[in-house]
Amino acid sequence: MPSRSPCRPTAACAGWSNVELVSAPIETDPAPEPPKRPHATDCCGGGCSPCVFEIYEQELARYEQALRAWRLRNPDEKR
Repeated sequence: MPSRSPCRPTAACAGWSNVELVSAPIETDPAPEPPKRPHATDCCGGGCSPCVFEIYEQELARYEQALRAWRLRNPDEKR
């Protein structure tokens, strides 16, 4: 039995399309997501540099900056 190949965009293939219709618009500027705070047990207490909590503080500062910028671009959105 010959294998059936997928329809290609030709005259014999009327109505072919690879476009998917969606009911809701795709969000093009999503709000930034906050970083996850590490658990107390994530720190080994060995004086690592940088410590997981220092990394978290840096990520939190970047998140807050990104959130402020997002709010300026999206004044009607709540977050």
